[in-house]
Amino acid sequence: MAATPLTMAEFLTLTGSEFTAWESSNPELASEILDEGARVVGQAWELRRSMGHLSWVGHMLTRLGASTVSPRSSGQVTSKKIAELSISYAVAAGSASFGSTPWGQMFEELEARVHPGPTVDGVVCP
Repeated sequence: MAATPLTMAEFLTLTGSEFTAWESSNPELASEILDEGARVVGQAWELRRSMGHLSWVGHMLTRLGASTVSPRSSGQVTSKKIAELSISYAVAAGSASFGSTPWGQMFEELEARVHPGPTVDGVVCP
């Protein structure tokens, strides 16, 4: 059985009070983001569709400053330094934006399970 896209009420229930105040002040934009999330997380996601939709919308709203929760991480690690030794890591262009929020990191983990091939900004490359 295919999962249906989340409604705003379901999204707000699943995320607790993290986005409630912002959604109350911006209902039209919140609805547009929810609808776009449903398009991004399509039928190919099957059983992971609700979680993909939840994490994509949570990421986008967090990037807009809608979250009332402080980020648990400051994004991806791009370099490390210990004494005189330093190492830098390549960060894929599409990954950097999703890696900047816990919701985006969850989305990328789910997406890797659904689409094991390369993606650019959440779109599977042929």
